[in-house]
Amino acid sequence: MKLMLAAGRLFEAAPGAFVYVQSPPLWLSAVYYLALGLFVLASARGMARRFQWAGVVAVCALAIGLAARNSEQTVTLTALNVGEGNALFVDLPGERHDTLIDCGPARTARSTLQPFLRAQGCDRIETLILSHADVNHVGGIGAVLSGFHPRRIYDNGQSRWTRSTTEPLPGYRPLRLVAGATLPLAAGVELRVLHPPAGPLARLSDDNALVLQLRYGTHRVLLASDIGASVERQLVAAQTDLRSDVLIKGLHNRESSCTDDFLDAVAPRWVVISCSGARYEAAVLEPMTKRIGDRGARALVTGLHGAVTIRLQPDELRVKSFLPAPAAVLSSAADETMWP
Repeated sequence: MKLMLAAGRLFEAAPGAFVYVQSPPLWLSAVYYLALGLFVLASARGMARRFQWAGVVAVCALAIGLAARNSEQTVTLTALNVGEGNALFVDLPGERHDTLIDCGPARTARSTLQPFLRAQGCDRIETLILSHADVNHVGGIGAVLSGFHPRRIYDNGQSRWTRSTTEPLPGYRPLRLVAGATLPLAAGVELRVLHPPAGPLARLSDDNALVLQLRYGTHRVLLASDIGASVERQLVAAQTDLRSDVLIKGLHNRESSCTDDFLDAVAPRWVVISCSGARYEAAVLEPMTKRIGDRGARALVTGLHGAVTIRLQPDELRVKSFLPAPAAVLSSAADETMWP
């Protein structure tokens, strides 16, 4: 047994020894095992040649299903439940454009983030974006760099974020994102940088957090990280086009978030709040969710509802949560939300 385990570890270390693939849908798994079961049954009864087609069907169904899934023109954003921080995975069409925005604290990197990425068939991250120097947002970067080897890395210019993790980091130079920049992610998918502006950064880390707007066709998702009322006022005063279907938001360390004017400018139908939802946050969350609800939007808190998935397709947008029960699914035709 020890020899077998040693041999397995040896082959596992070889380049290209294995790859991760996305978990197939239930219907595809059912077809595969049904065909495989027929083949095994036929073999037991000496009719293997007559039912060889069953094995061929099983393999073909799996291959075609996985290929079709990879070719879907769907952009899927998943806000993971990593406690008070943030880890947002952007699964883009194809296999070479996957993007990770923040990686949560170190304590959840290997228990939550890494298993999730593997389950999505992610072997490598194309783009890693670090919103700001907060241990709950970048603490797990060591596991990401060593396990997923991102090809390009961006941040907000806060080089001191490296102090937010105790894991060893290889040397590299991230590129700084500033307001006005546009970052293409895949065909038809881009990130527009709305904050911070070029120049010296503010004293508080949360005030320097990247604010990004993902655009895909007619859909928009605003990623506002941990900015508070001060930065929200700046964005509104600058007449920045903030209108978005979904707002993903963390909590500022000192200030309130999702102020009235900001919510009016964004006009979201869904607001995903990335935080633990603990009792000590109730004083902030209760008035925040009330302001959201007063505008007819739905609030989901990752610490209470679990991971939240946002699926964007050319003619549809769907939002659902994982816990405690799947939230009602929102479907919208593309012509209902047309941004100029």
